Amino acid sequence: MAKRYDGAMHFDAAPDVVFAAQSDATYVVWKHEHMASFDVSAEVAEDGQGWTISSSRKLPAQIPAAAKRFVGEHIQVDEVHRWGHPELDGTRHGTVTASFGGAPMAVEGTLLLRPDGMGSVLEVVIHSRASVPLVGGKLEAVVGEQFMRALRKEQQIAPEWFGASPGA
Repeated sequence: MAKRYDGAMHFDAAPDVVFAAQSDATYVVWKHEHMASFDVSAEVAEDGQGWTISSSRKLPAQIPAAAKRFVGEHIQVDEVHRWGHPELDGTRHGTVTASFGGAPMAVEGTLLLRPDGMGSVLEVVIHSRASVPLVGGKLEAVVGEQFMRALRKEQQIAPEWFGASPGA
């Protein structure tokens, strides 16, 4: 059974400015590199229906020993964000999926970027799944907690990119 995690990032910038960063391959690479990732790449595609932002990176496997046998010393993360067009107020809806090399784990979830006072908020809800007998629940927790840790780290470093102080 999947585990649910949710979090939010607040920005002192309007949704269109935040989306411009989230859909900029340079920003995606920059944020992952500032989160201890290496071998980072990102690609952005727009097809008339919306945007697809694909990224790939490696992370040191700072996980329980039982989980390391599935991923090794490094974790390969392939992540895809799909975003639709903005609503009149700038709100955008999206999805996120992630896979972890050949490991029997995955993440899927939703993204919501919306106005919030003079800035915006990006809300993330993910479901972490691992199809491994006995240790699956632990793996789901590790993956979900790592995803939420990355969200908190992005909240911490994003102001450097935007050149402003952290959001509320």
